[in-house]
Amino acid sequence: MAATQTTDRAERSGRPGRHISLRALTIFHVVALPIACWFVSMGSPTDVFAYFVFTPLIIGQTCLIGIWLGLGTNTGQCRVAGTLVGIAYLVTIGVYHTWSINSGRVSLGEVLPVILAMFTLPTLGTAAVLLVVRGWKAHLVAHGSELPAAAVEGLQFSIRHLFLLTTAVAVLLVMARGVVLLMTNDTAWLRMPIMIGMLTLCFIAITLAAVWAALGVGRPTERIIVVMLLAFFTGALFAYVESYGTINMTRWQQAWRLPTMTILTAVVVTASLLVVRSNGYRLVRRSPSVTPKQNGPK
Repeated sequence: MAATQTTDRAERSGRPGRHISLRALTIFHVVALPIACWFVSMGSPTDVFAYFVFTPLIIGQTCLIGIWLGLGTNTGQCRVAGTLVGIAYLVTIGVYHTWSINSGRVSLGEVLPVILAMFTLPTLGTAAVLLVVRGWKAHLVAHGSELPAAAVEGLQFSIRHLFLLTTAVAVLLVMARGVVLLMTNDTAWLRMPIMIGMLTLCFIAITLAAVWAALGVGRPTERIIVVMLLAFFTGALFAYVESYGTINMTRWQQAWRLPTMTILTAVVVTASLLVVRSNGYRLVRRSPSVTPKQNGPK
């Protein structure tokens, strides 16, 4: 209770209380990923560890890079250079992970295109949406700085908009399921691109919801619950699509891993953004240009 009151007082005064620094957060992500990859390469029970730790961590970092590229306060050149370095780092870890769990029986030419797509598309998709938002409606500011009166209300993005986003993702996933079911042996090569595209949609939706929940001006608690429900829904729907319409109990018993993976990815992204929030950053509306007459006397 005391910690909550301290946080509330800090937010009202515009000064963050005790928090993890952004540098410490970055170091954690850089160090945690190779450690998790090493544990996965050790052997059993790597399958469970990969789904519960390694995969959410590496996908979460992919989404976080997209958020930084779209909303970061650094210069554009710095963000682009950092994004390229970050993607190269994640791709290197991903290739090594795939190579190690297959005992070196896969070639670089086989795994590199898939891994590059898996780590590039969520980053670029998330960044593209946030760049549009940044140029049109909102920007990331330090909470302690003077916020324009129009921005104090926060970004006008409600649960209704989140439901619309979820519905759009659901419709696209169901359409993709229909395409998969209509595939023949001659078009089986399309299955992997479709799966990557659907996963990309899921992770972009989860990431945008996490940004709304963690970086908005309002209290994040209830919004975080909505994000976790969205993560579960998208993961369960993707598991349904990935079943290819087969009634196989073994496949359905394994399907729980997908919603678990999306939920844990949402946890990684949201927890990291809450650290950003604790450092005083908020996503707020751009205030319209006003004249002194509209401002009125202070």
